[in-house]
Amino acid sequence: MRKIVLLLLTALLFSFITGCAAVEETIAGERPEKIYEDIWVVQEKNTQMEIIAEEATLVASGSINYIGASPVQDVSIIIKSPLVADIIADDQAQKYDTVNTGDLLEYVLDCHSSDFRKKVPLGTNDNNLIEDFKNNSYFEVSWKENGETYNVKFFNWDNDRH
Repeated sequence: MRKIVLLLLTALLFSFITGCAAVEETIAGERPEKIYEDIWVVQEKNTQMEIIAEEATLVASGSINYIGASPVQDVSIIIKSPLVADIIADDQAQKYDTVNTGDLLEYVLDCHSSDFRKKVPLGTNDNNLIEDFKNNSYFEVSWKENGETYNVKFFNWDNDRH
């Protein structure tokens, strides 16, 4: 019994030493997008998905304005949605080395996938995928500031209702 407890304590100590974190940081119980929505302001977002035979075509465009207090580095923006997130590869993101206050970042996606059915949840029909990309799409923004890395999804549902 002592060996098991010692092993568990060692594993727990090792996870703290290596910096493993299982909890997302929140400030005062707020969701991350609520904290940063006044710094990263979605100006426009358009999405469309079409499925013909066994090929999915996802087209999206949009812009997001950075109005933070200081420049940020290694910025990446991409448009995804919960059900189609795995269809859109991370290399489809638009990357910026440095973004300054007032910069307007634009994004365009033209993604074609013939193996999309392997990348979506089982049992999801075509109409659900199309509606998800239209109604639940979000900007995912990653950036570095003062040595910290951030990654936030901005759903912007207030402006997306069609």
